[in-house]
Amino acid sequence: MSPKIEDVDAAYREHAIPLTVRACHKAIDEWGGLAGDITHVVAVTATNAGNPGFDHFVSKELGIRPDVDRMLLHGVGCAGGLSILRAARSLLQAASCEKESAKILVFACEITSIQIRSELDAMVDGQPFGIGPALFSDGAAALMLCNDCGMEDNLRKVYSLGPGISKVLEDTEDHMAYRMTSRGKPTPQRSSRPHVLNEIAGFKLSLSKSVPDIAMEGIKSLFSQVAKSPQGRRSHSDFEWALHPGGLAMLKTAQEDLGLTTRQLRASYEVYRTRGNTSSVAVLAVLDQTRRYADGQKDVVACSVGPGMIMEMMLLKRHWHKDRASHNDSDGALS
Repeated sequence: MSPKIEDVDAAYREHAIPLTVRACHKAIDEWGGLAGDITHVVAVTATNAGNPGFDHFVSKELGIRPDVDRMLLHGVGCAGGLSILRAARSLLQAASCEKESAKILVFACEITSIQIRSELDAMVDGQPFGIGPALFSDGAAALMLCNDCGMEDNLRKVYSLGPGISKVLEDTEDHMAYRMTSRGKPTPQRSSRPHVLNEIAGFKLSLSKSVPDIAMEGIKSLFSQVAKSPQGRRSHSDFEWALHPGGLAMLKTAQEDLGLTTRQLRASYEVYRTRGNTSSVAVLAVLDQTRRYADGQKDVVACSVGPGMIMEMMLLKRHWHKDRASHNDSDGALS
């Protein structure tokens, strides 16, 4: 039997909150500030829909003030890592306009392994067994973002955030979705007879083979919009790429179609090799890996894709420091 919805929710909260707290402690320690100095919290998860959200319990464990501005995103799947960066960047800009300090804790967590029981239940019922459990893994990532008013003299920049853009690719909803299930069957999006709540089992991934090709069209479209400069349009080869490691097919398709070298995608390949796809966490893990290379381009393109299908892209600039290792393992924290 697949788990009941309360089982899925309880398992998420049991594992996600301590995992996220550990990632946040690493980010705050590297930042060098205090949890009490944090002014905003921006978080995302695609594998839980409970209220209050998991960000509430994480903030409580960290000792963050109860009056900070909070934002929790849901429903954006693998695109979520860049969705929260884009949202946090907007908060930084708004605070700067008011000449106020902004010190934003940003974090993501996904516990995808709890969904495998729904896939097994579908197989027992004679339904197709999805590839979701083979693609996804669990993880958490956290980072600190500050505007100029919130930067202390002793803080070292890791990245500067550039422009970001989000785009929904029309008529692609059926190519990627993460839907509630009942006895292993996806719950219809439009139904005259809604399921009884206690029949709901969990989440089930729907994924088509066309996703890499569709995603590539979206990547090319978004890049043409964000890569403009006063000197003219920049090329794909001018950047290090932090591409969401959604699968080997997606990475290889991107490398071939964009004319990139393996070196330009090395962080994405490394994260995919060592961790797989951690949904919204994955692109943040790739950025964490990218910052550890002491060579390559300073300019970085980060890109992720989620259900909808929704595309996210952002330009970043790396700041190198002489004592930064070029090959350390990623610890899930950025600052």
